[in-house]
This record gives sequence, structure tokens and C-alpha cells, in this order.
Amino acid sequence: AAAGAGAAPDSAPPPVQGAGALASAPPAATPTEARRPPEPAPKEPEKPVAEAPKAEKKGPDCSRPGSDYTRCFDTRPKPAILRVEVPAEADPSPTTFALWVQVTTGGQAEAVRKIGSSGNGDFDKAAQLEASRQTWTPATKGGKAVTAWTQVQVVPVE
Repeated sequence: AAAGAGAAPDSAPPPVQGAGALASAPPAATPTEARRPPEPAPKEPEKPVAEAPKAEKKGPDCSRPGSDYTRCFDTRPKPAILRVEVPAEADPSPTTFALWVQVTTGGQAEAVRKIGSSGNGDFDKAAQLEASRQTWTPATKGGKAVTAWTQVQVVPVE
């Protein structure tokens, strides 16, 4: 079977891909060079590898009230219950509720926040005022007084 017109004979080398391919082809290796391993590329100076940040033990965030507030101290601030007198004209009659109180190392209430309500806005405000005026026993950690948040139960007293 005859090959089509213009076909290359069977002994011809394969066609060259792309222009200038012959010019960029490496020279044939001599038998000595063929046995020699290739030269290693020059080493770049080693850069110090930054260590991954070590996982820090995350302690509780004691700067604000939260679910893990009890981890901020060994002994909580006192009192844990605040009894507040109910004015005779209080209507509706208030119920027990809670406050967050931040107690300083000096035993003062730094901040007071409501948790829920007694059902009587005036009583809630009176309880917050009472908590802010209260002299507290500060929390301790490792035997030293620390500023800490604590939950205080507010009990209406008639």
C-alpha cells in the first residue's frame, strides 16, 4: 500500500513540535556525561520556620458575666442572697429574681445588671440600687481578693 502524496518515508524522524524546537534542544550527552548524576541545584539559605502558635489554655473571661464565671474565683463574693424590702404600695407584688453584680477587690459593686425581672419595674430598680450600695466580701483566687462577677438572688421581703 502506497502512502499518500507528500507522506514522509517510514525512516523519517518524528515531526518537531513548535517553532525553534531544534534550537532549544540540549546537545547529545557523551557516554561519560550520561553516567554522571545531574548536578544538584544550589541550595537556598535556610529560612527559619515559624513555629505554629501553641494552643494557649483559655481561661474564663472574667471581665464580663457569663456561664463560666465561677472559674474566676475560688470563693465567690458574698452575700449570695440579697433581701430587699418591698414598698407597701408595690403593685404587682414582686417575685424573686437575680442580678449580676461585679464586685471589686475593695468590696464595692462596680456594675449591676438584671437577669430577668421581679414583675415590678420599681422593685427591680430598688433592688439594683440596693446591690450597688451593698458592702460586699470580695471573691478570692489563690488566697487574694479579685474583682469578679457573681449572680445574686434578690428576695422580696414584705
